[in-house]
Amino acid sequence: TTSTRESHYTTRTTRPKDKSDKCVFCVIVLLLCPEKRSFELISLNVDKNEVVIRDLIHLVPEYATDEYLGSKKYVGFCYPGNGKELINSFSPEALGLRCNEVLIALPKGYSSVLIARFAEPILSNARLMRRIKKLDR
Repeated sequence: TTSTRESHYTTRTTRPKDKSDKCVFCVIVLLLCPEKRSFELISLNVDKNEVVIRDLIHLVPEYATDEYLGSKKYVGFCYPGNGKELINSFSPEALGLRCNEVLIALPKGYSSVLIARFAEPILSNARLMRRIKKLDR
């Protein structure tokens, strides 16, 4: 049987320079390493009016606490479940993303469908999903 080892969960945030005109938006990103069977969830808080999906890719190394996962090359994001890729030039708002929605980072060399399949057992973990839902409060 396949077992999934739960990695640590970390939340790091950025602070907008001027909170009065910023619209802070949080995206939960699942980083996966299928070869090492490891993962990490990171939380990216960004101004949804000033970023596009490709900008989030560049934040991954800064926010990852797992050195190996942070050093991997990511080329985009996909939705859990169906593995549909997000368009890198669109804003989170234009894609209809909700605050605290989980996205999966796509490591270079992997298809979005395959990565979504690897993510299924992780995102099916009830304890982990309860921790993510607490962020909505």
